[in-house]
Amino acid sequence: MRISLHHRRDRGQSLVEFSLIFPIAMLLFMALFDFGRAVYGLNAVGNAAREGTRTAIVNQNWSDIRQRASDQATGLGIRRRGSVSASTARTGRSGAAPTCRQAAWPR
Repeated sequence: MRISLHHRRDRGQSLVEFSLIFPIAMLLFMALFDFGRAVYGLNAVGNAAREGTRTAIVNQNWSDIRQRASDQATGLGIRRRGSVSASTARTGRSGAAPTCRQAAWPR
């Protein structure tokens, strides 16, 4: 009889240990998952800016630049058209191409 009583106490101890460790393990798992999503988002925005800049060097049409940058930012929930805003400043020289002064993604 003592053996079965001792075995039953061990089962309860295992359940208590599991209930103490499980929330901590899930917290660490979710933190790792969120960190991975943040790194992905950082890389996606960097790649979109790089592709938008490459397009701006070759083709100075604002709609093409916006479309190319939006196409590269997949998985970030950015709408396709009109999602990238940019402002320009002209240089003092006549006939000079517009230069990008500020670009922002909407939240």
